[in-house]
Amino acid sequence: MRVEQTNDWRDILDALPTFLKQIEQDHRRPASFLPIRFILLSTRHAKECRLATWQQFDMEAAIWRFPAMQKAGGVMVEVKLHDGLLQILKRASTHAHGVDEGYVFPSRQGIDQPFAGESLSMSLKRAGYDLVPLDFGRAYKCWTEQEGGGDLLAWRRRLQIADASDLPANSLDSE
Repeated sequence: MRVEQTNDWRDILDALPTFLKQIEQDHRRPASFLPIRFILLSTRHAKECRLATWQQFDMEAAIWRFPAMQKAGGVMVEVKLHDGLLQILKRASTHAHGVDEGYVFPSRQGIDQPFAGESLSMSLKRAGYDLVPLDFGRAYKCWTEQEGGGDLLAWRRRLQIADASDLPANSLDSE
């Protein structure tokens, strides 16, 4: 079920906590689900997240600065990183074996190539989910417009996101 295909967007919103728990427990390709989690928790467009580079993050200040839609000359966007996003970045760094250059979510071909957009959708389909990354942003938009929403921390609480300490030990394994 997709957000634009349902009259009740709350169905998607209510399903997201279970979805997140399921992808955390799916060990077939754990690195594939990191960008999906990042997109959902940051509420940013999939392209912005896929093309994120380590140089755009100030981990000490917990800020992500990047040009809108990752286009040269784009208006600079600043996203405050909450603990959930910082945990994902830490896990992404683990998958990259501590390399802090290139793309945060690289393709399997190397750090100089981003995780492909079609790979996000394929990862979801292979895992049995009828979702696309844009559904996450649509659910967030519906939540903010129709329920009064809130900031990213409130969004994280709404999704009942678990802390990394609640995850299975092998959820940090690499592909």
